[in-house]
Amino acid sequence: MINEAEFRILGRVGHVTTVGATTRVSICANYRVQQRDGSYVDQPHWNTVTVLPENVQAYIMQHVNDGDLVLVTGRLCEGSYEDGETRYTVDLIATQFCKLASKRSADCAAAHQPSPERQAPECSIGRARQLQMA
Repeated sequence: MINEAEFRILGRVGHVTTVGATTRVSICANYRVQQRDGSYVDQPHWNTVTVLPENVQAYIMQHVNDGDLVLVTGRLCEGSYEDGETRYTVDLIATQFCKLASKRSADCAAAHQPSPERQAPECSIGRARQLQMA
């Protein structure tokens, strides 16, 4: 039996940074929470995902921008570091990185809502550009 700890994040890119030989992508996922009065509010949650393969890092640096909608899946990795005392971390290591839509297309969609009879089909991950990582 294989035991795995996995994650899946659907959200918008905050920023992309390169740290040493890795690329880190901050992604904001919004959770809808119902208030006592019945209304809903979004609660943003930021995650930082680490990308290791060089080809995927190059793709991200060239094609992924702040605000783009992405779907990232991967594995959880426990780590630790010392700064006077031992600190423990849980790192999100990407195994798949998929850009679903650019921020610009989201801005255009909000400005130009099509009529219900002319709406385009929803984007599916099968048609999105997906990078499998080794």
